[in-house]
Amino acid sequence: MRLDSSATTGLILWPPHRDSSIENTQVWQLPLWLRIVRQLAISKIEPIYLMDPSERKAEPPPVPSKIAIEWISSSEVLHLKLAPGSECIVVGANWVLDDALIKYLSSHLEPTVITLSQRLEFAGAARVPWKTLGTLDLCSGSDGVGEALLSLAQAGQMKILSIADLPEYRSDLRRVLPVFAHPIRTQEDLAKAQELVLDATQKGTNDLPAQYIHPPVENALVHLLVPRGVSANAVTTLSIVCALSVVYLFYFGYLLTGILLAMLVGILDGVDGKIARVKLESSRLGDWYDHLFDYLYEALWYLALGAYLSKQTGLSEYWVAAGFMCGVYYLDRAVLGIWKLFRTYDFHELSDWDRTFRRICGRRNNIIYLLLPFFLLGHPELGFWTALFWWTVTFLVHFLRVSRALVLNIGQDAKSGAPLHR
Repeated sequence: MRLDSSATTGLILWPPHRDSSIENTQVWQLPLWLRIVRQLAISKIEPIYLMDPSERKAEPPPVPSKIAIEWISSSEVLHLKLAPGSECIVVGANWVLDDALIKYLSSHLEPTVITLSQRLEFAGAARVPWKTLGTLDLCSGSDGVGEALLSLAQAGQMKILSIADLPEYRSDLRRVLPVFAHPIRTQEDLAKAQELVLDATQKGTNDLPAQYIHPPVENALVHLLVPRGVSANAVTTLSIVCALSVVYLFYFGYLLTGILLAMLVGILDGVDGKIARVKLESSRLGDWYDHLFDYLYEALWYLALGAYLSKQTGLSEYWVAAGFMCGVYYLDRAVLGIWKLFRTYDFHELSDWDRTFRRICGRRNNIIYLLLPFFLLGHPELGFWTALFWWTVTFLVHFLRVSRALVLNIGQDAKSGAPLHR
């Protein structure tokens, strides 16, 4: 069935001589062309056309049924039903591209050719009017079309944009990360592309364990689990089972086993996100599933620990203190949530001071590592009161700084809502 084009569509071009390796080559268990399809779909670019310069002499691979997608030949391009002024995001099927590059092209309406650094070399993607595509030799494939587009750009018909000039700050990752575009021609290229994709899943400003201790372990687990078909939701489910087991262990006094399992929960919490991002499987449901239980089980840990200490000492104050700790924890989350209602970025990106405080403030990983030495020394009650103190300090700091920033309208870029320090 012919797919009618909307204002902006996607076109994935194979190299001039169709190579089945392009269809079989995978980055994190995702075929190259299918990775691009998902990137375009995430940026709401549909329908998506796959064009094989060999005029589909070979059987095309199956396409996802939930995405508006169709295989076409170069001759069929001229017969597509196009809306006036339609434009197309053109992508080479043998490229691994940064999600940020696709998002940029989908949101900026000017016809643009992306180049590698300052060199006039096609970087695998461009935004092109369909009427311009009709004048090109599409049988030359992604490489030939890329050269032709560069020629048009040099003649002033399109904008040339170096990949080095694309915005590097990623609000979702809370870090600066150069945008990448990597062609796949050899196994070395493939290995490099996989590491670029994995690196683009690592969040920046974070608590100390998540920043410096967990990443090597998380990355090793991603390398282990993804080739075996383990999904992000499966890791999330395992994380939740472990987290609920910590509640049991704390309540019945198996504190060292519980604290070690809580550390594993922190690692798995990073692994599921990375798997979802490398496979482009992130979803609102998965994010909701993950965060809902995060907010639930951490409070249950504190209640279980307070209940155990109350049983051991016969003092009801531990129950009261555990309830107070849960209250402070939820109030702190509420304060940071209020900030997000008025800004588009995480509060801890407001300033260098706030980024530094994020590394040591009361957060799950920091609290667990804070409790560990007290458990090892046989004084869990001291660890409990120290954790309560630090959660209280964290809430007060966040409350005062968020209130001040909102009242004085600090940290707001009126145009983009991005952190002013960026």
